[in-house]
Amino acid sequence: MLEFNLSDNNRCVWIGIGTDIPKESNLYAECVSINKLLSEKYGNSILFSEAKMQLPHLNFYDLNVLKKNLDEISLKIDHLVSGIRSFDVKVKSINYFPFGLFFLKIENTSVLSNLHKLIVEAVSPLKENCICEDYLQLHRKYNLTQKSMLKLHGNPYVLSQFIPHVTLGLTQAKNLRLIKKEIRPILTDFVLKVKNIHIVVELDRKKIIMADFDLK
Repeated sequence: MLEFNLSDNNRCVWIGIGTDIPKESNLYAECVSINKLLSEKYGNSILFSEAKMQLPHLNFYDLNVLKKNLDEISLKIDHLVSGIRSFDVKVKSINYFPFGLFFLKIENTSVLSNLHKLIVEAVSPLKENCICEDYLQLHRKYNLTQKSMLKLHGNPYVLSQFIPHVTLGLTQAKNLRLIKKEIRPILTDFVLKVKNIHIVVELDRKKIIMADFDLK
């Protein structure tokens, strides 16, 4: 576990809890290929970069929390994963959100859904009054349930609104349907083995791995 200077422990910081896509896998190579295509042709603003800790991954939960709660969050996730075994999920399709975010849709199995629920229930109380400004951007549109989730859990896409996905890129282009048609043939059938859970924290505009836990 990393140690942090908590002198400003009442400051809100962003954390992301997810699982790695193995770099040696074909799925990783396909994600990088699509990200590159979106960047070269459609002004993708999410560029995969190991140096910036922006790599293809399956996100379980992200939100802003109080900095003073980071160690407690790490302990809770460590305890939570101690009884969980690795499992497989299928990549179902390529899709996009209306504001231009392209992603791989992941099959929401009961195992994945339950893991997500456990993580949200463990971490959500430690956000206190923090909220991620990105989720407040005007281009984001939410239904009533998502608005409630954002208020309660700091993320509109949790629990009943959870959409498991792997982000591929973000573009301001308008022809999203045509872009999807172009990149869809790149994708072939894949299975992702969920073998670990990592916690990434953003401090001083840099993302670092706060903790990484292997599943049984």
